[in-house]
Amino acid sequence: MKRFAWCFTVLLLLNSCGEDRSKDGLKETIEEHVDALQALPGTEDQLAIRDTMRLELIASLLDFYHTFPDDAYAPECLDKVHFVYSAMRDYRTAAKYGDTILLEYPDYINKEMVIESQYNTYDMFVTPRNKEKAAYYLNLWLKEFPDMDADKRKQIEHRLDYIDLTIDQMIE
Repeated sequence: MKRFAWCFTVLLLLNSCGEDRSKDGLKETIEEHVDALQALPGTEDQLAIRDTMRLELIASLLDFYHTFPDDAYAPECLDKVHFVYSAMRDYRTAAKYGDTILLEYPDYINKEMVIESQYNTYDMFVTPRNKEKAAYYLNLWLKEFPDMDADKRKQIEHRLDYIDLTIDQMIE
């Protein structure tokens, strides 16, 4: 699947050479992909089409990010890539883009949501579960957002106290 995604991305980029390569042109292409995905019925027979359309969206988002990495929209593109890969249940790839956001855009406006997503990915979705990474992101969350809501802080600290347990084990 990863090889297909890579080949598809390269083909899409080569095919888009005649398109408007300006910021506005690339943003318009992204919006067209988003609109097309949202218009697609959620029926079972549309799953393969949905995945192809998601890969097209990812290619457009990465195209913008690689072409204009210093633009304010670039980290948002990576965040959308992170989200789309999560929706496709490719959590390891999603996590790589989450890390890229945190490393390259330390002041990203949605940084807290990315950190929370990274924690959830490593605690619940990546198999085998990676409690060290989950703990890392919980500690990062506490460090980066010291003024967070007291109840939220307490929940995070509680989760750190029981990081050896899975969520299911904690519920029991």
